[in-house]
Amino acid sequence: MLKNFLILFLALFHSALLAQFDEVGFPLVQNFPPKIYGYESQNFSIAQNDKGIYFISNVSGIIQYDGIHWSLIPAQGIPRLCTDQKKNVYAAVYKDFGIITTGQKNTYEFKSLIPSPSLKEKIGDITSIVSYRDEILFVGNYSYLYAYNGKNIRVVDSISNLLELYNINNKLFIFKEPGGLYQYANGNMILWMSTQSLQNKIIDFLIPYYDKFLLKFRNEKSFYILTKAGEIIPFKNEIENYIDEHQYSCHIMTPDSIYVFGTYRGGIIGMDTKGHALFELSTDNLLINDNINALYLDKWNNVWAAMNNGLSRIEIYSAFSYFSTVSGVKGGVSDICRFNDKIYLATTQGLRYLDNTYFLKQAIHGNMFKPLKEIQVDCNKMISTPYGLLVSTDAGLYFINKQEKTQIINKNYIFEDFLALDSTKNILLVGLNIGIGKIEFIKGQPSFIPFKTDFSDHIRTIATNGDGTYWLGSDYNGTYQIKLDLKNNTAYTLNHFKSGKGFPLGTGWIDVYSTQRGIIFSTQKGPYLYNKLFNEFVNDTLLVKTPNTWIFPLKEDRYKNIWFSSGKEGVYEKETAVAFYKNKKYTIVKNPFKIIREFTIESIFPDSDAVTWFGTFDGLIRFDAKKLTQDTSKLMLYLSSIITGKDTISALNFLPEEHNTNLEIEYKNHNIHFEFIAPYFDGIHNIQYQYYLEGFDKYWSDWTTNTFKEYTNLFEGSYIFHVRAKNIYGTISNELVFEFKILPPIYRTWYAYIIYIILISSLILMIFQWRAYLFAKEKHHIETMLNIRTKQLAEEKEKVDELIRNFLPEEAVRDLKEKGAVEKKKFSLVSILFADVQGFTHITEQMAPEMLIDELNLVFKNFDDICDLYGVEKIKTIGDAYMCAGGVPKKNRTNPIDVTLVALKMQDFIKNNKNIFKYQWSIRIGIHSGSVVAGVVGSKKFSYDIWGDAVNIASRMESSSVAGEINISGDVYGRIKDYFICEYRGKLPVKHKGEIDMYFVKAIRPEMANPDNPNEPNEKFLLKRQFLVYDDLEEYVLTLLEKKLPKNLYYHDVKHTIDVITQVEMLALGEKVSREELLLLKTAALLHDSGFIGGNYDDHEEQSVKFAREILPKYNYRQDQIDTICRLILATKFPPQPKD
Repeated sequence: MLKNFLILFLALFHSALLAQFDEVGFPLVQNFPPKIYGYESQNFSIAQNDKGIYFISNVSGIIQYDGIHWSLIPAQGIPRLCTDQKKNVYAAVYKDFGIITTGQKNTYEFKSLIPSPSLKEKIGDITSIVSYRDEILFVGNYSYLYAYNGKNIRVVDSISNLLELYNINNKLFIFKEPGGLYQYANGNMILWMSTQSLQNKIIDFLIPYYDKFLLKFRNEKSFYILTKAGEIIPFKNEIENYIDEHQYSCHIMTPDSIYVFGTYRGGIIGMDTKGHALFELSTDNLLINDNINALYLDKWNNVWAAMNNGLSRIEIYSAFSYFSTVSGVKGGVSDICRFNDKIYLATTQGLRYLDNTYFLKQAIHGNMFKPLKEIQVDCNKMISTPYGLLVSTDAGLYFINKQEKTQIINKNYIFEDFLALDSTKNILLVGLNIGIGKIEFIKGQPSFIPFKTDFSDHIRTIATNGDGTYWLGSDYNGTYQIKLDLKNNTAYTLNHFKSGKGFPLGTGWIDVYSTQRGIIFSTQKGPYLYNKLFNEFVNDTLLVKTPNTWIFPLKEDRYKNIWFSSGKEGVYEKETAVAFYKNKKYTIVKNPFKIIREFTIESIFPDSDAVTWFGTFDGLIRFDAKKLTQDTSKLMLYLSSIITGKDTISALNFLPEEHNTNLEIEYKNHNIHFEFIAPYFDGIHNIQYQYYLEGFDKYWSDWTTNTFKEYTNLFEGSYIFHVRAKNIYGTISNELVFEFKILPPIYRTWYAYIIYIILISSLILMIFQWRAYLFAKEKHHIETMLNIRTKQLAEEKEKVDELIRNFLPEEAVRDLKEKGAVEKKKFSLVSILFADVQGFTHITEQMAPEMLIDELNLVFKNFDDICDLYGVEKIKTIGDAYMCAGGVPKKNRTNPIDVTLVALKMQDFIKNNKNIFKYQWSIRIGIHSGSVVAGVVGSKKFSYDIWGDAVNIASRMESSSVAGEINISGDVYGRIKDYFICEYRGKLPVKHKGEIDMYFVKAIRPEMANPDNPNEPNEKFLLKRQFLVYDDLEEYVLTLLEKKLPKNLYYHDVKHTIDVITQVEMLALGEKVSREELLLLKTAALLHDSGFIGGNYDDHEEQSVKFAREILPKYNYRQDQIDTICRLILATKFPPQPKD
């Protein structure tokens, strides 16, 4: 590290330890005027804690400074500060005493240590405070000495006027007046020197001086040495007049025993232990204010000055000191040389030298460079010879002899670099603007002769490697290897290299430097070495590692160490270094010189006594390797604050290498702002930082000078913030790690997710229910539409069925649907009616066809209605003939009666509606009863028809009839004579049948006719007919019982039903019940066991009633009759409860 480097450096130089303080320049001073820190101008004391944070006593309070940020800790009065052994900062303010600590928000604040208000009043104004071992001692109201041991405050002394406390070499001295000088030990004050021993004088300051003390009394100019024996001896020094003139205010002592004094009117002055003045800083040179209230030495050995108008940081302890225009250095420093034990500078504004006059006698109280009046031209190089100093300039060659007399040797050329051809420096080569020349000393007087050459380039530098040849560096024409003929003053070119042979294109200027490694060729593209064996150039990677890095200047010292500066095109900062040579190896050292990286080095001069000078465009830098500098191996990093939302958290208690956790941040504050600082002061400090957020970033950031990093819109989760710092020396701090957690927003918490699950489940359920509702609605709609369509289809079907029924009987239709064909059936008793229009042929001739069809349709439509009224089946119409039949397709015994009633109705319609016809219609009707076969024939245009001899006879009955009459056969007459009045016609011939008895039906018998309408049957007619219907019903029911009654019914079988009917009839006759009652009793007896069909035993009466209500309407029973029959059936239920 740097300390090892310094030790090595000192060992290499074998130099004396006596420093050339009279050649020291000004230290680097960094001023902080009030406008920078933003508070009152007056500052009174300074302290620094273990983290490197500064605390400054100010009229406004206590200013906090971390190297970047300034902030204020409120405090009353003028605070006085000190630090204990642990670097805790204590503050004494008006009527209070406390410690600077972190508060509830982890920000620095003043915490009072005074336990009671009464004690605060007693303490009053605190005038002095000091740390001693494990205690803090302070003076209150000029008369009380208090001690704080970390727990309690006690009074140590309260007798005399206490003036000052001195902590010297871990011993505490207290000056009282009257009383004298006391030593504090074991909690007590022990008199060390009485007032009389101190000549009744008041001590101004007491400073350690080896094993003694350096002393000054108030209102006296002289300094004294105070021995342990109590002797007071005058101390001769160079600054007491200055101190007396400007009034002493404060002091500090540096680790290398340099005394630094502050004054109220003259700034700062330094003195060594021998009393020599070392430096003076004031507004005449670098300070912004001369009123120094306090001085403080920080952990990096920088001196801080608290002034009446600002603050200053002074690098007194630095190895570097500076000479600028304030010191008389003007123009760029092209070369540096020591001649006659004086430092000379060749500058662009002439030759200057360091005046050895005692600096306090100079105008600005600092070492001054003065111009040499004779050489006020642009100077280039210098070389010290045994005869004097040669100076090359743009205006010629100058010579300064030992007596410092100046003369010009030649004005005709621009002179550049020198090279001595031998160790005596009697003959030298010099570069010219057009070639080279020779300088030779003859009797101590230089003479110049230009060489004859075959080139005329501007030669910048000259070098040799000891093989008898020389190398020249030119501005824009490469490098030359030449051989000299000194007798004839001629130079011969052996080689000329501009590009190629290892040289890159566009090298521009080339400088050559002689070193023990060989000649180094410096170009804009980098340094090169010449390989003589292969006659080519190779890259020199010892001094610079990166390509396209030029070196300028370069200087090898007498110990073969190579000093150089390097840079790159387009990069402002330069890199200065030294390659130390030891054991035939080079070690590159760069770190100590990074502090001057912003200076462009134009010249280097390795001086004696471990001092090296660097010439720049901005002045002169003196580097003294003997001076200790701050340790570059340690760099501490701290988080200064963390801002989340509107909350600011001071993070100064979070230490590097510690995982600081437990910070939970609400999601609404998920933007987090980190501020960090690495307090470090060395030159113009330029600390760089690198960071990354684990959980967000993938890689470390680039190095940056920003002291903050902000992350916005962080998602919830755990994060780890990493940050580290690097100073100008490349030292990287320990990594600081800070863990925190972004809490999820309330809508992303676990209970929110439960709510979401519930809501989503509810939503899904609602969706399912809604979809179910929609499905149900759609289903209902579909069902409704289906019902509508079904109804429509049913209606259409009904229409179709009705249409089909117009052609086919219902049973035929059912057979056709179920079986695909109509089964032909034979009926034993069917009554067939034929009706024909009389004279239809004549009518067709007289009427229009359309009107004829309309009237015929009207007639036949009414005939259809009449047939439906009496349950007679229309068979067909053939032209003007109408055919119908009773007893088909459903057989019955009443069909002769029913067909006869139809015939009467037909004739009655024709007779009673003549007024609606244009033509007077008349019809003849014939009826015959007999057996037929009924069915449907064909596969298209189905038609229900009947066949049989009875059909033919019926047709003959019609043809044998007359208009307006109903002609029936004898078979029909035999079945209807009890119901109708018939007129016998006799036997009439029938084709193919011979003679058949025929009758005209005239009307319903009067006793059976409705009085209001003789062609309408009355109740007697209908009751008589009903007994015939009963016979049909009995036949159907008995057949059904025979087929469907359970076989295990041994009692309630068909025979039982017949027996009950017989018994009912007998009882009814015996009871002389009416004919209708007899009908109802017989019907109830017939149906009373029908409920057993299907195996119903327990409620067979109810089932029988149900069956009765279903079947009786089909057999023309009235509703009142049906109700009576059902009551009769239920009366058979046990226990019997008859009501009729």
